[in-house]
Amino acid sequence: MNLAPDIQAVIHHVDDAVAVAVTIGIGPGHRVGIWTMESDEASSMTVRDSIPLGHKIAIRDIPAGTDVLKFGSSIGKASIDIRAGQHVHIHNLRSNRW
Repeated sequence: MNLAPDIQAVIHHVDDAVAVAVTIGIGPGHRVGIWTMESDEASSMTVRDSIPLGHKIAIRDIPAGTDVLKFGSSIGKASIDIRAGQHVHIHNLRSNRW
């Protein structure tokens, strides 16, 4: 699938809890188009925070202590409750790497 202009985030695996921003200028209240690579399906959601290019957006609520999945694998645990549409980064994710 070629990314349509309204696709601004990508989900790599159907089990993922996050999408990755593939455009700049995503701000709070912005409705983003999301493409799921594995299933070749499109969806959309409204974001709650500013999301920098390449950063993660929660696509569903993620309770504190829960594994956060990206590429179908855990990248860490939510350090606080994360709501769908929020920016997921070091302020609310404890990485498996460190």
